[in-house]
Amino acid sequence: MGRRTRTILLTLALYATLLFTTSNAQAKTPLFVFGDSLYDGGMTLYNGIEGAGAEFWPYGDTYFKRPAGRYSDGRVIPDFLAQYVGLPFLRPYLQPGLEDFTQGINFASASACVLVETRPGTTIYSQGGRKFAFQNVGPIGCMPSMKSMLHYDGSCLEEPLELARMYNAEFATLANRLQYRLPGFKYTIYDFHTSLHIRVLNGNRFGFKESETACCGSGPFNGGFTCQKEGHSFSICSNPADYLWFDAGHTTDRANEQFASEFWLGGPNVVAPYNLQSFLAMS
Repeated sequence: MGRRTRTILLTLALYATLLFTTSNAQAKTPLFVFGDSLYDGGMTLYNGIEGAGAEFWPYGDTYFKRPAGRYSDGRVIPDFLAQYVGLPFLRPYLQPGLEDFTQGINFASASACVLVETRPGTTIYSQGGRKFAFQNVGPIGCMPSMKSMLHYDGSCLEEPLELARMYNAEFATLANRLQYRLPGFKYTIYDFHTSLHIRVLNGNRFGFKESETACCGSGPFNGGFTCQKEGHSFSICSNPADYLWFDAGHTTDRANEQFASEFWLGGPNVVAPYNLQSFLAMS
């Protein structure tokens, strides 16, 4: 991962998943992404799991004009972050013939587990990673799938929201504690929970005509994941850019661009103590 004095590591936690980057003085910052379906950059096309979902239309149709293994109508957050750093879209780790990791790689995969033995944090730190950027757990009580499953007809279920808030508060405390326990450890956290929540409640402020019902799916709020399953019936909106949610649990290309932009350039009310642009520039 490069000389320890030159290493910059960004670890981004989203729904308990990770992203990290390393940097050196001779090259653009490569990105190494760990995550679940929210960050999956195409692993689903190569993991051998039948019916994973994002290999079917209408996934990818807005931006790629074809299914691209991403659980969105277009790009996911790491795609935008790679562009901001000046890199091409990251290739999925299981892509055949992949040997060059110098520009980074995307390890994120749908349904990635978060068991202690599978988390990369300790290994990354031991290899020289020192800077970690986390994205906290989103407002799971606002997901169309959650509301549909629990037969809720409002904007967001409070109990799942509170559980996510509690987790995020404890996680922030832990990250701060690690700053003093691990030599050289630095971190920043993007408040994805608040950013997505306010868009659900006030979608029009951010350009979304529909912020509670998904563009693609079935049942209440289009909260059924039927658009991921070949041969199942589902409804699909005519313009995903009008929607916050693309399917029952994943946001649209337009929403992901807004989240990535906040993470990259946002103020301390949304990403603290540093946004990613400032974080990467730090010595």
